[in-house]
Amino acid sequence: MQRIVDVGNEKVQTCQERTRQQTFTDDNMKFYVKVIKPIATAMDLHQGKEDCYIGHVIPTIKGIQHKLKLLTDDCDTVSSN
Repeated sequence: MQRIVDVGNEKVQTCQERTRQQTFTDDNMKFYVKVIKPIATAMDLHQGKEDCYIGHVIPTIKGIQHKLKLLTDDCDTVSSN
């Protein structure tokens, strides 16, 4: 996910066109950055750890829930205006 954000939507779209995949729109990219990035970051944090316990995972999940709730609240605020 971070790599997609780093290289930018234009390069990603070029690669997708060359491999005959459906291309990301700007809205798709915004969605991925806002919603998927926190999830991908959390997964990277715990990936490959041998000593990852539930006491580490639960706060991560709670943090993701909080970030997604803030996004939902923002969407509700925008749609009600």
